[in-house]
Amino acid sequence: MTSIYSKRTLSLVKGGRKLLVGYVLAGYPGKEDFFRVLDVINSSPLDIIELGFASDDPYSDGAVIAEAHKAVDRKQCCSLAYWKRIRDYTDKPVWMMGYGKDIVDSGIYTDFCRAGVIDGLVIPDLDEKKRVSLISEAGRYGVDVIGFSNPDMDDEELGDVFSTFPLVYEQLYVGKTGKGSQVETYHHMLDKALTYSHVVGLAGFGISTAEQVERKYREGFDGVIIGTAIIRHLNESLASLSGYLEDIGRVKETWQL
Repeated sequence: MTSIYSKRTLSLVKGGRKLLVGYVLAGYPGKEDFFRVLDVINSSPLDIIELGFASDDPYSDGAVIAEAHKAVDRKQCCSLAYWKRIRDYTDKPVWMMGYGKDIVDSGIYTDFCRAGVIDGLVIPDLDEKKRVSLISEAGRYGVDVIGFSNPDMDDEELGDVFSTFPLVYEQLYVGKTGKGSQVETYHHMLDKALTYSHVVGLAGFGISTAEQVERKYREGFDGVIIGTAIIRHLNESLASLSGYLEDIGRVKETWQL
């Protein structure tokens, strides 16, 4: 088992609370407008910000998030200087979500870890060996590498993930974000995760309503990750986003120790 290296993240996990992680895209809907989004998030019940690093090919994301990627000025909003501004603007843990070609192959993640602007790395398209190899390197800078599991993994694969990563993004289905799945096949994955007492399992993919959040908490997940629904509400207005996060937050508060 590895340790949780980020002090910000560890302080949340130690509290034994149900967690709420929200995805937004750095620089969306605009370079300066994004800080108005952060104002909403800073006053919201979100515990952790999963902060997207814009890509020209966000192939694992559904249409809503993919369209947001197209709107971002990548040269400015993917710069270390911009992310330093974000780090100074919020006290919440910031997990960088990006694709391997954009942040690993380029070596950008090293600069961001060393600069102390992120608390975690969420990289869905890395093979497991490469993801594991990043743990000690990122950990030196107080940055966690988030593991991934999905319902298509067999017991051995799931065991490898849960024995290696204390923070695991448990995908509820296999496919693009935001689409949802008509058939629930994640229960075996969840049952396996619950046998590892150190694992903080975060349910993601297809979660959008307060009722779904409540159900995932009740089933035993330690937290939920919401992405597409947040971007949809942001596309409507900041007020819509704020109201939505408050509604979800009320569910979370009923589950706190």
